[in-house]
Amino acid sequence: MSDVDDGRRRARAARKAVRRGNARRRQAWRDEMRGEPDTAALAEALQRLADAEGEAADDDAARDARRGGPLAAPSATAAGRWVPVGPSVVRRGQATGRPRVTGRINDLAVSPNGLRAYAASGNGGLWYTEDAGATWAPVGGWVTRGRVAGGRTNALTVGCVEVVFGADAEHDLVLVGTGEVSASPSHSGAAQGGIGVLSAVGPVTLAVTHDDPWEPDVNALATFEGARTYRIAHDPNTDVGATSGVRAHRVIAASSAGLFTGLRQAVPAAGGFPARGTYRWTPCALAHVGGAAPAGWPAAPVFTDVLWLPGGRLVLAVDTFGLVTSDDAGATIAPVPTLGPGTVVVDDRISLAVAAGNRVYALFASGGPAAVHQIADATLNPPVAQPLLNVPNAFRTGQSDYDQCIVVDRAPVPALQDLDGTADSTVDRLYFGGSAFSPTGTGGWVASLWAVDVQAGLAVVAAPGLSTLADSATDAGLIGNTVHSDVHVIRLVGAPGSRTVWVGCDGGVFVSTVGGRAHSFASRGGGLATLEAGFVASHPLSGHTLAIGVQDNGVLLRTGDTVWDQVYSADGGGVAFHPTRHHVLVGQEVQGAWQGNDASFIDPLQRQPLAPNWGSITADRENNLSSFYSGASAVAHGAGGRIALGTNRVWVSDDLGGVGPCTWRVLPVHTVATGAPAGDRRTAAGADINLASQSRGVPHGGTPDIGFRRVHTVRWVTGTELLAAFDNGIVRWTQLGSGNWVDKRWSLRASAVAIPRTHVVTDVAPVPGSHDFYVTTLGTLGNESETVWWYSSTTDRFRATGLRRRLPGPLGVLGPLDPAYAAVVDPGNTTEVYVGTATGVWHGHRRDDAGLHDWDLYDNGLPQTTVQDLGIWVDPTVPPLPAPPPPIATRRRMLRAAVQARGVWEVDLLTDARRETYVRVHAADDRRMLPTPTTDPLRPPVAVLPSHSSPDIVVRPRVPVAAAPAWQGGRIDALNPSPYELWQFQTALRWRHPNIVPTGQWDPPIGDIVAFERARLGLPAGQFIDRALWDPIVATRLAPNLTVAPGPAGSLAVCRPAWSTPTVPNLAAGEVDLMECVVPPGTNAGHWSVYSEPSTVDVLLHHRDSRAVAAGDAWAVLLWRFVPTLAAGLTAPVAGVVDLHTRAWTSAAQGGPVPGGWTVTRLPDGSARHPLSAPLDARSPRAVSFDVDLTAPALPAVAPVAAVFLALVGSFDDDVEPPNNPILPIAPLPVTVEQLVRQWPYAACRVVALAPRPTVALP
Repeated sequence: MSDVDDGRRRARAARKAVRRGNARRRQAWRDEMRGEPDTAALAEALQRLADAEGEAADDDAARDARRGGPLAAPSATAAGRWVPVGPSVVRRGQATGRPRVTGRINDLAVSPNGLRAYAASGNGGLWYTEDAGATWAPVGGWVTRGRVAGGRTNALTVGCVEVVFGADAEHDLVLVGTGEVSASPSHSGAAQGGIGVLSAVGPVTLAVTHDDPWEPDVNALATFEGARTYRIAHDPNTDVGATSGVRAHRVIAASSAGLFTGLRQAVPAAGGFPARGTYRWTPCALAHVGGAAPAGWPAAPVFTDVLWLPGGRLVLAVDTFGLVTSDDAGATIAPVPTLGPGTVVVDDRISLAVAAGNRVYALFASGGPAAVHQIADATLNPPVAQPLLNVPNAFRTGQSDYDQCIVVDRAPVPALQDLDGTADSTVDRLYFGGSAFSPTGTGGWVASLWAVDVQAGLAVVAAPGLSTLADSATDAGLIGNTVHSDVHVIRLVGAPGSRTVWVGCDGGVFVSTVGGRAHSFASRGGGLATLEAGFVASHPLSGHTLAIGVQDNGVLLRTGDTVWDQVYSADGGGVAFHPTRHHVLVGQEVQGAWQGNDASFIDPLQRQPLAPNWGSITADRENNLSSFYSGASAVAHGAGGRIALGTNRVWVSDDLGGVGPCTWRVLPVHTVATGAPAGDRRTAAGADINLASQSRGVPHGGTPDIGFRRVHTVRWVTGTELLAAFDNGIVRWTQLGSGNWVDKRWSLRASAVAIPRTHVVTDVAPVPGSHDFYVTTLGTLGNESETVWWYSSTTDRFRATGLRRRLPGPLGVLGPLDPAYAAVVDPGNTTEVYVGTATGVWHGHRRDDAGLHDWDLYDNGLPQTTVQDLGIWVDPTVPPLPAPPPPIATRRRMLRAAVQARGVWEVDLLTDARRETYVRVHAADDRRMLPTPTTDPLRPPVAVLPSHSSPDIVVRPRVPVAAAPAWQGGRIDALNPSPYELWQFQTALRWRHPNIVPTGQWDPPIGDIVAFERARLGLPAGQFIDRALWDPIVATRLAPNLTVAPGPAGSLAVCRPAWSTPTVPNLAAGEVDLMECVVPPGTNAGHWSVYSEPSTVDVLLHHRDSRAVAAGDAWAVLLWRFVPTLAAGLTAPVAGVVDLHTRAWTSAAQGGPVPGGWTVTRLPDGSARHPLSAPLDARSPRAVSFDVDLTAPALPAVAPVAAVFLALVGSFDDDVEPPNNPILPIAPLPVTVEQLVRQWPYAACRVVALAPRPTVALP
C-alpha cells in the first residue's frame, strides 16, 4: 500500500471523527480494552472448573444437563439466577423519524416467503424469526465452543449466516460463520474473531431441548480460530437441499484466514441427537494460473466475498487487491486484470452481486469514494470489469472496510424507462449500502442506502418509482432515510416487481414491503436484544430506572420493562444520575464529550450548554488524550451531590442541577500534606490553561517517570474521597476540612506496586467503610500475572486475589487468561466482590487481609459474553426518623451487568430468584418492591406517579369499526398534529404504506407519505391532511386476507392494531406496541378519555425469567365496572377478587361467585382465564386482548362518567402452587382497587373517562 493511499485513509478517518462519532478510535479503544484474552480451551477450562468444584447433590442433574454445552444456560436453580432487563428494543433511534432500533446485524438469511429469517448479530449470536421480523429469539443463545490458540474470539460473534431453507425450521440447514475482525491490518476493525463455522439441520428446534444445537466440530476451530468468516457460498453442482442425513453438500468459505472448502461428513447419533452431518474444512490451494503470482498479490490474502456461478466458476473478492476467478473450487486462481492492481485502486474489502447471465457487480471504495464495476459475463476468460458512472458515494463518511453490501435485481420497468439497450422492459437495479449520509433538507445521519438502475453506457440513475425526487427522495437514489446508519447486508424477497427488501445495519433489521421506496423502511427488531452495553448506572431512588452507554446507539434510558429510549445519540460511554437531583442524567458520547439533560449543565471542556460543539471538539488536545469510553460517578454530599468524570485528569462539579450553569474543577495532583484546592483549568470559552503538571491535575510517576495516561473510570468512596483508574495507575483524592484536596498515587511503574507494569488498569472498586479497594486489569497474554488485585490500606500493599489461576489448564498447564473489565463490592457484605470478565461474572469471597479469595463463576442464566461494567443498586427506603435505618445487608440489592452484546442483566443479591408473571402499576414499577413506590424518578423535584393508569392496560376501538371516523375540521400538519385524529388516519394509511407506525406523532416520513398520497389522488400539493384526503384514506377497506380492497367491499382498515399485518394478522402485541401505538382520544385530569363504544382492552403480561412460558400457559383475567367519578375507580371494592384469581389458576374460574359490582370478561366457553397466544419471557412481554362494550346503558338516565379496568395475571410456570399455596397481597388486606394493585404484583388497573364519539363531520 502506498504512502499516498495510507494518508488518504487517515484523512477519511479524521473526517469521520468529526461527522459520526470517531468509529475507528472507538474500535481501537475496544480492541485495547479487550486486551489479548488467552481463551485457549476456555470452554474446556470452565468445564474442568465445574468438575473440580464437586457440585452439591441437588445441583448434579442441572449441571449434567448442561454438560458439553453452554455453561451459563438458564437453570432451575433459584440462587443467583440472572434475568435480562433489556433493551429488547430502543425508541427514538438515529434516522429520520427516530425509528425503533436494536444492535448491529452483520448478515441475514430470509426464506422465500419472507416469514422466516435468521439474523447474524455482531456480538450477540444468531437470532430467528418466523413472523417476518415482528419477534425474534436467540438460537443457542448461551452456546460457547472451545479454543486452541486463544485470542479475541467468541462463539456469539457472527460475521455471516447461510441457510438452505427447508419446509420448516426443523429442516433448515444453517451455517454460521463466526468472527468479525477487520480484513485490513491498517484498519481498526470489529472486536472479536471467530471459532469457525457452526452448522446444524434444524438448530431452532434442537435448541428447545439442547443448550448447544450445533453439530460436532471436525476441524473448523483449528481452521478458522481468530478469523472472520465473510461469506459462505454453496456449490451449485451439489445437493443444496441436504437438510437431513449426510448427503453430499459442498460450500466455500471466504474468510480473513483465506479460502476454504467445506464438505459435509457423517456423524453418528450421540448425546440425544440423531445421526447427522458436519463439515470438514480444507484450505484451497490457490495456485496461480501461469505459475507466478500477479503483481500486488498479498502474502496472506483475505477473501471478503465469493460467488459460485451455475457453471461452477468462482468469483472471489480479495481485500485491497481486486477480483480473481477459479474453475476448480479454488485449486487454481486467475486475476481479473481490469479489476486489480495497475488498473483500479481497491482501498480494502469488496462486495459482490450477480444477475442473470452471470453478470457480476463489485462494490468497493476506490481512493475514498464508492465505485461499482460491472462484469458483463463473468464466465469469459478473462472477465472484463468496467466502471459504472454517476455512482452515489456510499462511503462519504468512510468505513468501507466495516459496512458495505450490494445486491442486484432484474426489475420490470415501463418500456420508456428501459434504457439499458435490451428492450425487454427490465433493467438491472442495484441496491447497495455503506456507512452514513446526511440527507438534503433534513440533515442528521441516516443509512447510506441506495437504489439505482443501470442504463446504457453503464450510467446509473435513480430508480423510477423508488428513489427519484418525484418519489419523495431527498437525494436522487437515496432510500435509507428511515434506516439507521452503517449498512451490512441487503436481501431481496419475493418476485421481481413486488420485492420486499430486508436490511441489516448497526440499528438492527429494517424492512420495506414496497421494493425499497424512499421513506418506506420500518424497523423489524422486536425482541432482538443485541445492543452492546458498555456502562450502566442505576437511579438513586428507583430500582427500575437505569441508563446505559451503548456502541453506536448513544445513551439509553429505561422507560418501560424491556423498552428503552435513546436520550443522547451517536455513541454512548459513561453514565451517571445526579444523587439528589434525580432527574439529571450525565452521559458521555466519546472521549471528552459529555452531555446532560438539565439546563444547568455545561460540558467540562468547551463550556457549551447541554452538549459540546461536535464539530470542533475533535481538535481539542485534552479531548484527544481521553479514553474513547470512560466512566462517571456520582455521590451525595451535604445537601447536594457531586459528579466526577475523567479525561487525562479528573473533573468534579458540585452544583449541577442548580439555578445557574454548573462549574467544573480539576482535582490537583502531587500535593503536599496540607493539600491544594481544586481549580478550573479552562477559560470561560473552554480554552485550556497552560499550567504546571501539578496544578493542571495530570498525574505521573514510576521508574521511569511517565504519565498515568487516560482515565478509564472514577469511583466515589464517600462524598470526600474519590478513586480514579488510569491506564498506568490509580489515584485516590481526599478532601480535607479546609476544602483542599490531597492525593495518593500508585504507578504501575513503581517498584512498590505489585501489579505488573505491562498491565492496563480497567476499573477500581472501593470497599465501603474502608480505604481498601480492588483493581482490575487486562492481564498479559501467556503470563500468569494476576488480573484482579486487592489493595489493603492497612499494609499499603496490593495482593493477588488468585482469579488468574481459577480457570485451570489441561494437566496442570496455566489456564486461559480471562481479562477483567469491572468490579464492584457488595455494600451489604464487604467481603464479597463481583468481577466482570470475558467469561462473564465471577464472585469472590475475601478470606483475609493477605488477599486470599475463594472464587466461583456467577453464571446462572447469564450468556457467556464479555461483561464491561457492574453496579449494585441498594434500596434507599428507610423508616422515618428517629428510627435507625436497617442494615444494608437486609435491604434489597440488585447487581447489574452491562453485557456485550446482550444488553443489561440483573440478579437479586438479597433473595433467590422467583419465576413470576406480573403487571405494573406505572412505567417505573418493576414489582420487586411492595407496596409499589409512586415517586416519579424522572421529574423534579418530587412528583407522584398515579396508580390509576397502568401502562399494561390500554383501551382502543374494537375492530372492524362500524363506520369511518368523522372529520373533525381544521387541518392536520406538523404544526397542528391533533394526535388522536392523526393516529386514526395513520392506522388506515399504514395498510397502503406498511412502514408507518401509528403513534399520533407527525414526523418527516409521514409528511412525505401524505404528500405522495395527495399527488396520487390528484389533490393540491402539500404536507397536510384535510377532509379531501381524510375521507378516502379512513374509508380504506380490506379484503379477507388483509390486503387493500380495490372497491367498497370488505371491512374498514381504520383503527386496526399496528401489530396486525397481512403476514401475521393475529400477533400478540408487545410492550413497545402498547407504549407507542395505542393513542387515547384525550385526557381528563391525568386519566385517559375513551369513547363509549364497543372496545378492546389489551393487557400486557411480564415474566421474570429468561426461560419462556409456553404459549397458552400464561393468562389474564379482566374485570371492569362503570363508576360515577374518576376518583371512584380507585376506591371501588375488591372483595372476592383474590379468590377469583386463585380459581382462575386452578379451574379457569368458570364457577364461583363474581366479585360484587364487577363484570368478568369471559371466553365463549365461559372461562374467565384468557390464555396468552404467544410464549412469554423476561425479554418479550406480550398482551392478551379482551372485548368489552362501553356503550352507556339505557338505565340509569345519567350516563356513567368513567370505567375502571382491573387486570389479574398469572402463569402455570410461576413459583407458586395455588390453591394450597395461594398468592396473597401483602398485609394489610386490601379493600380498594388502589390498595390491591399497589400491594399485589398480579393486579393492575386503569381508570378512564367516558365520552360519546363525535359522528358529525365538520368542515
